[in-house]
Parts: sequence; structure tokens; C-alpha cells
Amino acid sequence: MKNLNIFLDESGTNEFIYNLPYDKDRYFIITMLFHEEENDISDSLAFLEKRIEPFGYKNRKLHFMPLLDRETDFEKSFSKEEVKRIFNIVRFSLNKFPVCVNPIYMDKRKNNISIRDYFEANISFLLESHYSYFQSFDKIEIIYDNGQKDVKAALQYALHDHKIQFITKTEAGKYRLAQICDYVCTVQLLELKRRDGTLNPSHKHYFNAKEIKDMYKDLTKKFFNS
Repeated sequence: MKNLNIFLDESGTNEFIYNLPYDKDRYFIITMLFHEEENDISDSLAFLEKRIEPFGYKNRKLHFMPLLDRETDFEKSFSKEEVKRIFNIVRFSLNKFPVCVNPIYMDKRKNNISIRDYFEANISFLLESHYSYFQSFDKIEIIYDNGQKDVKAALQYALHDHKIQFITKTEAGKYRLAQICDYVCTVQLLELKRRDGTLNPSHKHYFNAKEIKDMYKDLTKKFFNS
């Protein structure tokens, strides 16, 4: 039986409200991470876990924007160098995983349609462009925490021709792949803000424009069908 796991994460809100001068809510991003279940991730996972455990992530989820925004005492405990190190660990670990990613972003300043309609169209286009690939699987599992109902509705519409199952909880090891989606969303957002000049001071404290550009360039090597 041939199965495909699609891990999902999103960044942003479905409100068309902007927080000037940095337009905190200008972009809405969905990242889809594709893992063919027959491809073993145990060695790649062990590589990642060994390197993040010393930073206190043995039994803790990886969240990347909270690191940059220093949201809790845990995130505040890291130095600038440690934050950069955590990002780089995940950056280079991702290259070892037998997966590919597909971030899709919506610039709410340039689109006046609903988030649901926008992502229905974009996800449908992706699936239709690779119809034979997705049809080759006996089952497609969507691993998503149902954070945004519009995102789930868009997925259900786009995948209505496929044999899919939504899963909100999965085994701890595989859940790291969902957290890598969070990394992809964060790097995509940083790159968008680098391009339009809206990086906030906290983010620029950790990464300069060249570092963000290099992170994003490295990420594109894992893009679906790249």
C-alpha cells in the first residue's frame, strides 16, 4: 500500500488588518510538506534530535517565530548566537530528510478574495499539475492541527478527487515534520519581508538581509518538483 503524508502549517491570520509599519498580518502562508511513507526518516530524525536536544527541545515543540519574537521565558533564555544555531540546525537537517515542501503565500494587500478561495485555487492548481503523481497513492493523509477552518475547507475542496484522511495527532517522531513546516513558513515570511523592506527590528537583530536570502535560497532546493 502506497501512502503519502502531507504535513501542514500556516502563518498569519484570516483578517485583512495590517499592523503598520511592519505589516505583521499582511501575508498568509501555508506550507505543505510531502513525505512518501515508504521513505524512512529515522536517520534524518536522529540527526536532528541529537543536535536540538542540548537546547532543551527533547520533549518540546519547535516554534520559530516565537524564538525571534522572544515570546516566553524559554525563548528569552537564548542568546542571539543560540537562536541562529537552532535555525541552522533545522536548515541543514531539512536537507537530509527525504521530503519536499511547497509554501504558498497570499499577499492580502494585493488580493481581495477570501483566504479560502485563494488557497482552493492555488492548491487545486498544484494537484492538477501533478495529477498522476497524487493519484498513484492508495491513501493521502493530511496531518494538520485544524488551526484555520478556511485552510481545511480549501484542502477538502482541492483534494476531493483523492482518497484522503485528516489526522490531528501523530507519533512524536513524525510530528517533527509538522514543526519543520513551521520553519518553512518562518523562512518564507522573513524572505517576503526582506523583499518588501518590512523586517522588524527583532528579526533584523538575529539575521541580516543576506543571511535571510541565503536561508531562503537553501530552502528552495527542497521545493516540490524543483
